[in-house]
Amino acid sequence: MNQPSGMCCVDVCVFSAFFDVLIVLFCDRTELLKKTDVKEQRICIKLYFKLSKTAAETHKILKEEFGDNSLGQMQIYEWFKRFKNGRMSVDDDERTGRLDRNHD
Repeated sequence: MNQPSGMCCVDVCVFSAFFDVLIVLFCDRTELLKKTDVKEQRICIKLYFKLSKTAAETHKILKEEFGDNSLGQMQIYEWFKRFKNGRMSVDDDERTGRLDRNHD
């Protein structure tokens, strides 16, 4: 590999390590964006519910706005049902069950 002038082997190694960190950060950011999209969509679902839109109308709107990343029709209907039953939070429910073996 040819090194740009003014760069030594240490600089190249540091740059390579920095690049690896950027890749990891980008991957984590992608996961964060997916989670953000889900919460953002739940907020939209709650808004459309309060505006007396139907679940079908909401699904169509979210499909237009989020494309392939939109929540599925059944998920939207489930959130409409939750809001109809008085739920106010758009956050995930606490999970019960077996603990993650990889968790410290």
